[in-house]
Amino acid sequence: MKKRFLNILIIFVSIFLLISIIWFFTGSSEMYPTEEQEEKIRIVSLLLGTICLIIDTVLIRIRKNMI
Repeated sequence: MKKRFLNILIIFVSIFLLISIIWFFTGSSEMYPTEEQEEKIRIVSLLLGTICLIIDTVLIRIRKNMI
């Protein structure tokens, strides 16, 4: 049961990681974004991606130790 929950959590966090990577490369969703808006979305997506990567790594290590 715990293993399934960990797998679901890993998938959920990995989806957020992929979203942050997409945001980093596509930038702001506005039609004519300014340079400041582009920089803000890159900073936020980099921060979100880093946090998701750390959480994902911890969850994978926990799951590995359960086996």
